[in-house]
Amino acid sequence: DDRKSEITIEGIAKTSSIPALGATLSFTAKTASAYGTTASTTFNGVVTKVDDKGSNKAFTAVTVTAVSYEGITL
Repeated sequence: DDRKSEITIEGIAKTSSIPALGATLSFTAKTASAYGTTASTTFNGVVTKVDDKGSNKAFTAVTVTAVSYEGITL
């Protein structure tokens, strides 16, 4: 069985650019510590859920959920 990772992101998006179901979601999160070292992690997945939390002018508050399976590359 492939290991499954899931992520949920809440934020504000332009109403014209809200991700669609099945779209690819990719990002790298980098961190830095007080000791001068850095770390990063990468997520590459597919959008499985989009919740519209309301809009104001050209922007919409959304919650986007995506999943990634180990061994499956996009």
